[in-house]
Amino acid sequence: MNNNDDRKPGRASASASASRAKSSGSGSGSASARKSAAPAEASKPQAQTYTVASGDSLSVISNRFYGDAKHWQKIYQANKDVIGDNPNLIRVGQVLTIPPLG
Repeated sequence: MNNNDDRKPGRASASASASRAKSSGSGSGSASARKSAAPAEASKPQAQTYTVASGDSLSVISNRFYGDAKHWQKIYQANKDVIGDNPNLIRVGQVLTIPPLG
């Protein structure tokens, strides 16, 4: 289950920001830490790709990337051209774009 957490958008940038804030110390150094962390927080998460495997559904993929199956429609909307009119008919080997949740 921990492997799935690594694929969530924004995971690495949040921990990197926390590391910078801890290492900055106190006083005027904190202001510079906030400035350096701001660009990482301001950058938008990038879309990822995923290749459909046997047993997958959009709900399963949503749960894997977002931690909740209810966001399957976001994945469907981003991939209508690949999936077609029926979101229940995804095929092994299809490459789907996984948009950022935010």
